[in-house]
Amino acid sequence: MVHIEEIPDEEPLNHPHGLKNEHLSLDRMIAEAASAHFGRPMTGADLPDAMAAVKSVSADEFIRQMNKMPLFMTELDETGENDEGPNEALEAIKALQEEGDPWEVAQNFKISGNERFKVKNYEDAREFYTKALNVNCDRDDINVACLNNRAQCNLEMRNYRKCITDCKAALKLDVKQDKAWFRAAKALLALDKIEEAEACIDNAIMLKPDHTQVADLGKKIKARKDHLEKMENQRRERERKKKWEEEAIKMSLQAREISTKSTKQPPEMPDGVKIKFMEEGKIESGLLFPVLLIYHLHLQTDMIAAMPETTSVGDQLTEVLAEPLEWDEQREYNPNSVECYMETKTGGLVKVGKNVSLLAVLSNGKCEITDGLVRILVVPKKRNTEFIENWKKTMKKA
Repeated sequence: MVHIEEIPDEEPLNHPHGLKNEHLSLDRMIAEAASAHFGRPMTGADLPDAMAAVKSVSADEFIRQMNKMPLFMTELDETGENDEGPNEALEAIKALQEEGDPWEVAQNFKISGNERFKVKNYEDAREFYTKALNVNCDRDDINVACLNNRAQCNLEMRNYRKCITDCKAALKLDVKQDKAWFRAAKALLALDKIEEAEACIDNAIMLKPDHTQVADLGKKIKARKDHLEKMENQRRERERKKKWEEEAIKMSLQAREISTKSTKQPPEMPDGVKIKFMEEGKIESGLLFPVLLIYHLHLQTDMIAAMPETTSVGDQLTEVLAEPLEWDEQREYNPNSVECYMETKTGGLVKVGKNVSLLAVLSNGKCEITDGLVRILVVPKKRNTEFIENWKKTMKKA
């Protein structure tokens, strides 16, 4: 009688020399098989035809052929032998997957989706969950699980609106789905829909009060809400100050009898360059004006961002023309060799005295500020006549 010896479960199996099963994945099994198969020279008798055919291919081709076998697949390859036609073995497995009652078919698709999800293949996982849902089985537990899982796939893929849609569908089937509330809250937070996110996380906390991730998300939503409220309050305060300043500036100009006008296409001004108070928020501190010095005969300009209303034009020119201008090759422009003019409301010219304050010039009733910018024409004295004639010709054409 033949004696059969059983190997106890406790005893480790004695593996062939050189083969270890520690953390051995399918990819590694195939790679090691290929290495063992192609890494040692063969001696002795000729191999059978079937083995010789395998032996004649490269390692890469061997792995590619192995990947066509469903048992050894590490990625989906739907082509058949020699990359022609369908992969019959794979098609057979697919057919088995779709056999059975609707709930069984849906369950099979869900399991396939879970397998893809575990390896972070979210796109394929989402496709399998969709197939499961398209079966329209009558098992709410399966449908809810697939909706929840597909929502997570969409969340991982940053398809936040689709995630929310799936969560809503899951909650219609079962309002106590804490995962759906949680994932919807995450997606809504990503879209900065804070009020809705807060409502969803409140429900999740109610269902899972001791869940760490749920509690942490609640804190994140609260922090984001506080931050947005702070930003909104700051924005409103800026708008309030801006509106107040605009009204205060308007009243201050009227009190000084300074005329202003706006055009349809005002020039672009650098940030912060505008008529403003010398001290922010203090009407009594006086006004600062942006001034454009125009060297009409040379088509050049200088910008003074903030000229105090009490400063004379001559003092400002002394500062601007302290050094020769780069483009002034003839050295025609210096504080003592130039005259200043401003355009009047009617298109004429008025001479600006160098010792007169900017306020006195602007409040004389003849000139006006256009688009919030004071324009002063600077002309060499010896070319006054030329400048005035050119100006008259320009005004006639206009």
